[in-house]
Amino acid sequence: MVVNNERKRYILIEILGEKPDIRKIINECKNKISLIDGQIGVAKAAIYGIDFKINLIVIKTNHQMRQTVEAAIALLNDNSYIVETRLVSGTIKKIKTHINAIKQ
Repeated sequence: MVVNNERKRYILIEILGEKPDIRKIINECKNKISLIDGQIGVAKAAIYGIDFKINLIVIKTNHQMRQTVEAAIALLNDNSYIVETRLVSGTIKKIKTHINAIKQ
């Protein structure tokens, strides 16, 4: 039996301004990916919101679609908030240590 073990990337984004719901951010990101790469791109990206702290969100995605997801995140800016990518990592542990460093 062949197991397809996809490599993942974790993207830490910071929201400046009003705090929207994490589901709203993920859905808007999927809509932007759909505009860039279509529905197949949304399926390949397989993005999930992992964690939501204060004004930081961790998004999990496929490593091959990382650049597309980052482009979609850059297009998310709204009148009430601005979204910026802070860090991209292959492990959630590195993201969490970076979050802890920001808090201190």
